[in-house]
Amino acid sequence: MFEKLKALAARLDELEMRLSAPDLYDDPERAARLLRERNELEPIVTAFREYEQAQRTLADATEMLSDPDMKELAQEGGVSARYQRYRNNQRRLVAGMRALGFRPLLDDSLHSPIITAFYSPDAPQYRFHTFYQKLKDRGFVIYPGKVSQSDCFRIGNIGEVYDADITALLAAIDNAMYWKQ
Repeated sequence: MFEKLKALAARLDELEMRLSAPDLYDDPERAARLLRERNELEPIVTAFREYEQAQRTLADATEMLSDPDMKELAQEGGVSARYQRYRNNQRRLVAGMRALGFRPLLDDSLHSPIITAFYSPDAPQYRFHTFYQKLKDRGFVIYPGKVSQSDCFRIGNIGEVYDADITALLAAIDNAMYWKQ
């Protein structure tokens, strides 16, 4: 059955090509015959192509269900729920960092839920590498600020990061602020 439907689809494509020929109406009877055949085939082929598209969509959905990352995303509530978690992470991070005396590089209206840059402390004894190492020893990684000419560092807000992780990060930062001791 599907082979016949594929043959009908190929025939419809052929008819469409013939019907677009400039000399089509040189033979009005031939043109009428081709138009009738196309009109008969078109609804059948359209339904067949819609069926094929539905089969591809179903196969894609089935494949996504077997993908652990897509399954996890669905369990979390989809893209909008994940975005909301990232945004909440970022807002908690900024509030906590401000409480510790850090200033974000950008105005709040320009913040991204992906990564946030903070000015480095003004303390003369502050060194990024030392701060980085103290945080790394506590299981956290920050990134040097390579996005501007400002002396800053960046912290990611995405991935398997939850509210408890932000709390733990802020505690680690508080404990790693050697220049305040």
